[in-house]
Amino acid sequence: MKVEDVMTDDVVTCSTEDDLQIALDAMSDHQLRRIPVVDRDNRIVGIIAQADIATHQPEKTAALVKEISQ
Repeated sequence: MKVEDVMTDDVVTCSTEDDLQIALDAMSDHQLRRIPVVDRDNRIVGIIAQADIATHQPEKTAALVKEISQ
């Protein structure tokens, strides 16, 4: 089996220039635990994971986990 057989085709991303809330909303709306971060050339430069939110914005973690889990 190839990676393309199991990968997600419709990738949801956020931009390095986006406010964090945009990424959190996208994660909630699409029930994602991780979201790729792209630069102005649409190249992946990082990933935001639930663990990153827990580390840097612990007050938002419970709400995010609740939204993603529904």
